[in-house]
Amino acid sequence: MLQITHDAAEFIRTAREQAGVSDQAFLRIDRGSETSDGSALRLGFVDVMADGDEVGESQGIAVCAPARLADALDDKVLDVQQTSDRVGLVLRAA
Repeated sequence: MLQITHDAAEFIRTAREQAGVSDQAFLRIDRGSETSDGSALRLGFVDVMADGDEVGESQGIAVCAPARLADALDDKVLDVQQTSDRVGLVLRAA
């Protein structure tokens, strides 16, 4: 499944802490709405995986995603991207 860089893991841990989410929660990735740049991904924290989710772990972060998406994430890396006005997560090829 998806690999997470050290910087992205720190970003996720900080977001989880600020949201008051348990350290045991999964980072769930699913398809979001279509954008002009293509399909967006939706990320959120869940305590329980959905039926049919596949699970993986990277940098100590438990990640789950629907099976239909999990295969597409196998060769991807979640990283931090900083622009002049914000910091966010970006998905790129491994």
